[in-house]
This record gives sequence, C-alpha cells and structure tokens, in this order.
Amino acid sequence: MKCWTRHAPGEVLARHRHETGYVAVVLDGGYLEAGEGGRIRAEAGMALVHHGWSAHQDGFGARGACVLNLPLPAGLAEGPLRLADPDAVARLAGRDPHAAAALVQETATIICATPGDWPDLL
Repeated sequence: MKCWTRHAPGEVLARHRHETGYVAVVLDGGYLEAGEGGRIRAEAGMALVHHGWSAHQDGFGARGACVLNLPLPAGLAEGPLRLADPDAVARLAGRDPHAAAALVQETATIICATPGDWPDLL
C-alpha cells in the first residue's frame, strides 16, 4: 500500500473502492469525502476509517491535501477520528506503518459530527 499521497488543489477523485481496508490520516490541507456514511469534511489532524470495498469520492479544497494511508487495525472505532499527535503517527509510519496504525487506534478520539444538510440526513 502506498503510504503518502499528495492531492492537488481542486483535484477530484470519482467514486471508487479499495479492496483492502485502511485508515486515511490527513496531514495537511483537507477534502470533502462522500461515502456510505454521508459527507465528511476531513481536515489536517483527522483520520477516516475505510473498510474493504467501501465506496467513496473525494473533492480536494483550495490547498489540496497530503494524506497518509495506513493499514486498518482490527477493531478501530468508526470515524471520523481526531488524532492526538498526527506528526508522531507520520514519523512512525516511515519506519513501521502497522505500528503507526496501532498508535492511531490507541490515541484517536471519535469526532461527534451531526449531519450538515438534508442529503446527509437521508
């Protein structure tokens, strides 16, 4: 799995699926993700949980985004998640992506978000 991805400002990824589950850690910038769970405005310091074969699309904002994709640890809480120390996760991922994913699991907290408008409420 490719760990770090850089997305250009205004870039759009059409609806797609990943065979293997993963957790996306937003290191810089942000994007709007639309999937089965509604729309989530992902910002730096957040992590989004993606199970295998779940579908979503992504639209990147004016700053683009740098995203770190890590293996999905078993039992990770559904997101979105707020990371205690995203820089520590990024540093550890350079040496051991599985250990970085475990750090996300140990230190992240769930962000309680309410749906923003009627499509999300559906």
